[in-house]
Amino acid sequence: MSGQENLEHEIIFEDARTQLYFACYTGEEKMLLAHWHEHLELVYVLEGEMTAYSQDSAYELTQGDLFLANTSEIHYTHTHRGTRYCLLQIPPVHLKRITPEWKTLRFREYIAHSDEPCSLSGRIDGIFQSMRLLQERKGQGDQLLLLSEVFRLLYLLDTEAREEKLSGYFGENARDLERIKQTMEYIRDHYQEPLTLSDGAAFLSVTPEHFCRLFKRYTGQTFLRYLGQVRMTHFYEDLAGEDKITLLLDRHGIRNYKVFLREFKKNYGRTPQQVRMEYHKMTLS
Repeated sequence: MSGQENLEHEIIFEDARTQLYFACYTGEEKMLLAHWHEHLELVYVLEGEMTAYSQDSAYELTQGDLFLANTSEIHYTHTHRGTRYCLLQIPPVHLKRITPEWKTLRFREYIAHSDEPCSLSGRIDGIFQSMRLLQERKGQGDQLLLLSEVFRLLYLLDTEAREEKLSGYFGENARDLERIKQTMEYIRDHYQEPLTLSDGAAFLSVTPEHFCRLFKRYTGQTFLRYLGQVRMTHFYEDLAGEDKITLLLDRHGIRNYKVFLREFKKNYGRTPQQVRMEYHKMTLS
């Protein structure tokens, strides 16, 4: 993702004129850490495959599919090497144009590709292709045209992909979601310590059983899997340095190297040694 992508509460750097973030990427084998933000986020796949997660739902995306992460909901993606996709993040300033109650807006999370030009998918495809062209062209006034395409997209989502939630959705559910976010921040701050499931439950003052259900419901992961992802993300970043891998394992609270190595290869498609060699090649080039 854009900005400081490994923070749970993601910080997004927008274009000052459009107040949007829009970019197209060629992905690598990598699972991004679960995070959230107030922006509405859309991922449109141009080529290849990727997996997108929103709280307790998972979507296998292929060419022409759209994934949408609603504001403040926990989400993350697993991209594959060579996958090409567009990322659009729309801030509250534009969501308020739909309704002053923008925080309660919820859109369909997954829109599958359709070859029918008049379908919702077909029209969304046309919008993203136009946005790509405008971004590449960068002509005078193209930022205004890009913004107009985003407003067209918001219109389609509001009229054809808006979802209504039950009245209690933003009550008890919202409170539980905020508690889980606080737990995620606690894990981020203390991940180097030997944290246990009981520690997470104690942080929220609930039983371990109740904590397990809550955490899985709002993140789609177990507490221990998320803790492992946080440690792995920091370990991956530090491979760019010169410290020995054994030192990095100890620094980031990783004790079972065999299990960690299996998960690392699943996340990044390479071993830590191979990632380090790639870093060094980039430095020399």
